[in-house]
Amino acid sequence: MVKKMIYALAYLSVLGGCERETLQEEPHSQTSVFPVQFNVQMEKEVMPFPQTRSIPENTVPEPSLPDDSGGDAELNELCAAIEYVVYEEGEFVKHEQFVYDPYDLDADFGCVYDSLPRGNYTFYFLAHSSKTADLSDAVFSFDSVSDTFYEVLSLEIGAAEEVNESITLQRVVSRIEFMATDTVHDRLKQFDMLVEGRSVQLNLLDGTGIRSDSQQTISHLFTAEEVGEENKIHAFYTFIPPERETISVRLSAIANDGELLRERLVDEIVPEKNKIIRYKGRLYNRSESEDTFTVSIYEDGAWEEIKEELLPE
Repeated sequence: MVKKMIYALAYLSVLGGCERETLQEEPHSQTSVFPVQFNVQMEKEVMPFPQTRSIPENTVPEPSLPDDSGGDAELNELCAAIEYVVYEEGEFVKHEQFVYDPYDLDADFGCVYDSLPRGNYTFYFLAHSSKTADLSDAVFSFDSVSDTFYEVLSLEIGAAEEVNESITLQRVVSRIEFMATDTVHDRLKQFDMLVEGRSVQLNLLDGTGIRSDSQQTISHLFTAEEVGEENKIHAFYTFIPPERETISVRLSAIANDGELLRERLVDEIVPEKNKIIRYKGRLYNRSESEDTFTVSIYEDGAWEEIKEELLPE
């Protein structure tokens, strides 16, 4: 078990080594404030990779465990920004964002300073790697959905009381992957994923996703260095809506001259929190036979539960 610690020390002072943005209501005038300390941790566990079935006409080598001989990953490898949001009795108090700065060698990423008067508070913690995250009416909107962790804590702060709480963040996204069992070749220009039903906004109050009414296109432009690459993965993250709503994805491989080399529709995808859903099959070339398309849901790091299911083409 590898634990990543974020020390969120809540004193009202300048955060050294972290870029800080703050949005808050007017402070209580002439009111005593008290220090609050949070120890926020994210857990990462490496589990054995399950065996998966491959398309009959192909032999796909099973992935191996990552080499962790280099030691624990740094916190910034799991997230690049931390959102700290405070409500009192259901009313918004403040929102602070802390962004990792790779050029500041003295940065202590994860330190949050604050102090609060007596009251009943709800604290929200969100860690992610999106470049922008805008909060409006308890809804977070992102430029792109990344691996995201979340936790909420209700706490009463009393007079002369020192608060020291431990918080464990939980993953609140699903990762949808498409692995090509055919090799990247020099005719390929790009690979498009047209996604419908994806949740790209997060309800801060309960950590659930908000389904988008519009489609999103995720494109990958191939480089010369990728030619010959095997088991190429195209992926995206999605938040989880409160109902078991499905996602559909239209996959398109496009040649340098604009020719559509292969197109296929994968629908009825049900995203699950803290799970990777991987589809394996031919993505770049037309099939000469009726091959099959394999989906496996597996555990990787802290991702939960191993499942496998075979889908016809």
